[in-house]
Amino acid sequence: MLHFAPEPILYPLLEATDCDYKTTDFFLKDVDFPGEDIQALNFENGVFDCVLSNHVIEQFENDGAVLREVERILTPGGIAVIPIPGDWKRHETVTFPDLSNNGHDRDYGLDVIGRLKEVFSKVEAIDLFDEGGSEATTLGVDPKHDLAFVCRK
Repeated sequence: MLHFAPEPILYPLLEATDCDYKTTDFFLKDVDFPGEDIQALNFENGVFDCVLSNHVIEQFENDGAVLREVERILTPGGIAVIPIPGDWKRHETVTFPDLSNNGHDRDYGLDVIGRLKEVFSKVEAIDLFDEGGSEATTLGVDPKHDLAFVCRK
């Protein structure tokens, strides 16, 4: 498993799994693979069974490049877990003119599902709050319903 922009609060959960858990980030130095640009990764094709990219893609102007790179490094049948912020009552994604909105290039709407399906063979939306209940808020999940997209190569 490769975790982009890893959140320390998730380390105990992910390290407790029996997978080979690795971390990467462009800016952080205390990760397994420092300096990796999620838009142009240095990994070979098909090397990770699972990729976690939690609240990352909305920070890039070219989110399509990010999604294609995540798909590229997955093994056949691999899974990408991509929680992203958005307004899930709105269909259209809103793009911002600059990064002054919390460093985000966009605020996703439900049309993101179509964008994900252009890259991945199967896409499922999971409401993290519904899955984790009140305990989910201790992990930073928004009680107004944070969606994670589980995408299969």
